[in-house]
Order: sequence, then C-alpha cells, then structure tokens
Amino acid sequence: MQRQGSQKHGETFLQQQINRDVTDESRLRLQMDVKVASQTLSGGGWRGSEYPLLLRLKYRDAYGSETTVVRGFYVRNPDGHPVTNGTQVPANQWLPLVLDLFDEKAVAPRPAHLLWIEVESAGWDYEAFVTGIQLLAE
Repeated sequence: MQRQGSQKHGETFLQQQINRDVTDESRLRLQMDVKVASQTLSGGGWRGSEYPLLLRLKYRDAYGSETTVVRGFYVRNPDGHPVTNGTQVPANQWLPLVLDLFDEKAVAPRPAHLLWIEVESAGWDYEAFVTGIQLLAE
C-alpha cells in the first residue's frame, strides 16, 4: 500500500470476510510478513490509530460480544504521537508476525467466531507491504 504527495489524512485497506467458528480448535495462529518502508505522519498519528501498517481482526467471543484485535506498525515517531497497540519496526525490513489468538495475554477474550480481517495503511504519505497472510487452526 502506497500513498504519496499529501499532507492530510488518507487510508488504504484490504478486508477479507472469514465468518468461521473456531470453538472446536485447540490452537489458532495468525501469521504474516510485514514491512514498513516509509511514513511521514509520526508514530500512530494524533489519535494513535493512523499507522502506515495496521492489522485488525474482528471476532465474537463465546458470549457473542464483538472484539477487535488491533496491531499497528510504524518506523518513526519524532513528534511523540500516541502509539496505542503499536510496535516500532526497522524501516525496509521484512518481519514475521505470529499472533497466537488463543494466548490470553495477547488476545482477550478468547475468539469463538472469526468475522473478518483487515490490513490498513493510514496517515499522510506511507509505503507498507504485507504478504503470506495465514490463519492456522488445529
């Protein structure tokens, strides 16, 4: 995802519907490789939600409540903007992301029904890449 020549907010995103019950699974992992090449808006932007690369996974728990797992990735934050759910990564380096969706320290409450996954870039100018997105259930 790439955006150039702007000094105001913009977004690019891809979304895939999943709509799958995972209550009978013993393990559930989300894996992908991510790379953030550049960004002009510092950190996660003024609201802490404008990352050059952002992952969202929407699901329902066993009680039917909807929750969203959010993970942002950024390369620089010289202005000290909020980086809620954000991780600083080195520029122009592919990094593997593995998220154990049944790890109660990383994701709570436990997912029961996956609704959709979304990969987004937001901010001013940005360039970010994602490949090899997999949901692995056992």
